[in-house]
Amino acid sequence: MITIGHKYKVEADNMNIILSKKVRRTRKDTQEKYTDWEVEGYFSTPVGAIHALVNQGVKDTQLKDLKTVVDKMEELHTLIDSLSINKIEEEVNGTITKVQG
Repeated sequence: MITIGHKYKVEADNMNIILSKKVRRTRKDTQEKYTDWEVEGYFSTPVGAIHALVNQGVKDTQLKDLKTVVDKMEELHTLIDSLSINKIEEEVNGTITKVQG
């Protein structure tokens, strides 16, 4: 698993790259609040997951104005630049090898 910022993570199973977002939920029976992960999408490549992350970040701004959108995109691109796509691909390949081998 690779955490991206405070709200997202990328994981891999034997078939997909999985992008998940951290969410707050409330238990129905006790009203207790807890943190959980909600799947945002399944992708065939790490790059696809990263593109979806950028698109989601833009949607999260609710397109209030152009400056907000541009600022959010710059923030996300800086975050992506700090990631090692090779690390994600190595993790994915390792996971696939473990499942197949």
